[in-house]
Amino acid sequence: MPRTLPVESKNQWFQRVEALRRNRKKRSKDGAFVVEGVRSLNQLEANAAWGIEALLYSPDHPLSDWAQDRLDSSRAAVHLEVSAPLMAELSDKDEPSELLAVVTIPDDDAGRLGQGPNPLYVLVDQPSLSGNLGSLIRSCDALGVDGVVIFGHAADLYDPRTVRGAAGSLFSQPVVRFNTWGTLWGWVDDLRARMPEVQLVGTTASGGVWPDAITFTKPTVLMVGNETVGLSHKIRELCDTLASIPMHGSASSLNLAAAATAILYEAVRQRKGS
Repeated sequence: MPRTLPVESKNQWFQRVEALRRNRKKRSKDGAFVVEGVRSLNQLEANAAWGIEALLYSPDHPLSDWAQDRLDSSRAAVHLEVSAPLMAELSDKDEPSELLAVVTIPDDDAGRLGQGPNPLYVLVDQPSLSGNLGSLIRSCDALGVDGVVIFGHAADLYDPRTVRGAAGSLFSQPVVRFNTWGTLWGWVDDLRARMPEVQLVGTTASGGVWPDAITFTKPTVLMVGNETVGLSHKIRELCDTLASIPMHGSASSLNLAAAATAILYEAVRQRKGS
């Protein structure tokens, strides 16, 4: 049974949760982040691989059946009873959430990625916008991607805006972060050793082949670039093929999440028909 602790002042628990919500360095140091929202908390509850340090709620107001069920089935170590005014400060919503969770950040182990015989992965090269990253993770989950790799200095995977944009998919779509070239090259070398037919498909605003000209029915890593500068030179050098989405009208490009979704849809279409 979780321990229940009252939080009626801005004590250490309050200060920690507040810092985790707004401070990337704190999230990295503590290995934890804050989650709110019905869909996100439902998906978190459904995936036992994710550790939950604490659930926060206010005893000042009656809880909905949903919130009470989450508390009754909780695997959190601690339940924090937070006064309504303090809960409002911690919530990121105009109308404070009934529940918040403090969740443990898992290791960035490539073994967490799907290991099937014909995988479809997405690598994101230094994304800069948290909302875009969250939307991309949601699309990858919806389209059956086997795993997402975030490379380099990037938007924080565990920023509240990323978590909110993913709409629960963070807890069902495997995502890992590679911070060094050695880690990335090691992963690519391992893929090529295990699956010699694997292809690395990069994206570019112009000059690439249309997505429907690429055979996506074999193991594939789709590599998408930063919203401003696209793929870095070194990532482009790793690619076997570059793909461009044909554009019409005045738009010169799509944002990161939209572009990846369009190409992934083509990949899924081909794989469904194979």
